[in-house]
This record gives sequence, C-alpha cells and structure tokens, in this order.
Amino acid sequence: MHVSLALALAHQRKFGEAVEHYREALRINPNHIVAMRKLADLLADRGESEEAIVLYRRLLRIKPGDAIIHLNLGSLLGEQGRLDEEILEYRKALEIKPDLAEAHNNLAVALYYKGEYAEAWKEARLSEKYGLKPPADFLKALSLKMSKQ
Repeated sequence: MHVSLALALAHQRKFGEAVEHYREALRINPNHIVAMRKLADLLADRGESEEAIVLYRRLLRIKPGDAIIHLNLGSLLGEQGRLDEEILEYRKALEIKPDLAEAHNNLAVALYYKGEYAEAWKEARLSEKYGLKPPADFLKALSLKMSKQ
C-alpha cells in the first residue's frame, strides 16, 4: 500500500510525501525491491546522493545483475568525484548489458577526465553505435586531447 501511495504522490510531484511512504514500505519490508529502487531514484533526483548510493548498493546485493542500477550508481559516484568507482560501475553495467549506450557514453566521459583518451574515444564510438551520439563539444574536446598525445 505504501509503495502504491508513494508512486501516486511522486506522480503528483509531492516528492517529500512520496519519500516518507517509500521509507515506511522499507521499514515494513527492508528488501522491497520496488520501494528501494524508486526511493533511490527519487533521492538521486533530489540531490540526496549519499542515501541513494547506500540504497543502490543494497539493491545490487539483491539484484547484482541489474545494469541500470550499476549505471545509476556510477553516475552518482561520478557526481561526487569518485572517478575510479564510477568507472568500475559503468564497466559492471557493460558486462551485464554490452549494448547499454548510456553506460558507454558515461564511461567515455569518465575516462576522458581520467586522461585515458584512446579508451574514451573507443567508448564514445560504442555509445554512438548503440544509439546515443555523444555531444559534439565532448567529441571535439576528446579529439583535441588525442591529437596532443
């Protein structure tokens, strides 16, 4: 009941109330996958990264083969500047779902910031191959870095 109510409240953009009901659902059933995932997503969207990271990690203990959870976790870790952890999560996502364009794109950007330009270029091309064209500004910046190597 709490999950259904939280979903409805989130749809009405009453995010604070939705969070309360997701938390109550998890109090009742700490392993409720839908409540955990929706709460993690909502907290991530609200900028509450630390709690969202904890929830995504809990979800991965229950569903280790979920590429989207790895992708979302990687994005949050990247926002916190935890580059190596971010890259690891994108790689895990791609082990599970090799055609996940967003993971290739995000990995390309993370590798760029790490200075691994050739590998970033490879990932940018894979992103494009699987349907997500990296931003032209990023490709230009990456090309410039590669030409200086």
